[in-house]
Amino acid sequence: IICHVHGFYPYMYLRPCVNHTDADVLQRFDNDPVWRQDVVFKRLRSGIESLLRSNHSNLESELRVRVNVSEIWLTPVYGYHSAPKPFARIEFRDPIDVRRAAKLLYEKNINVQDESEQVAMRFQAYESH
Repeated sequence: IICHVHGFYPYMYLRPCVNHTDADVLQRFDNDPVWRQDVVFKRLRSGIESLLRSNHSNLESELRVRVNVSEIWLTPVYGYHSAPKPFARIEFRDPIDVRRAAKLLYEKNINVQDESEQVAMRFQAYESH
């Protein structure tokens, strides 16, 4: 049986890795919504798309690789957290790209940059199975 649900795309949640991200950057990610939306999420989207496109042929990549990034507040499952934290919800067009992107993002840094600085962040994926 095949069921197609319109408007649903495979997704995963991302949060900067505590072990691989500077504490100041992690705090800024949690407390600065303008920087998170305007800098981190935009760069994250383009970074994921370029990582995934490098694994596909040109025609196939233009058709398949579509990524949407939005913000969601969740309580992390690892460690003790008394309040929800911001996560990036990444939606993909193809379910295969979820696992591939999770692996690539854990192995490689995404360079987040604005006018004044460049910051390297590594992300941990949640619900990427």
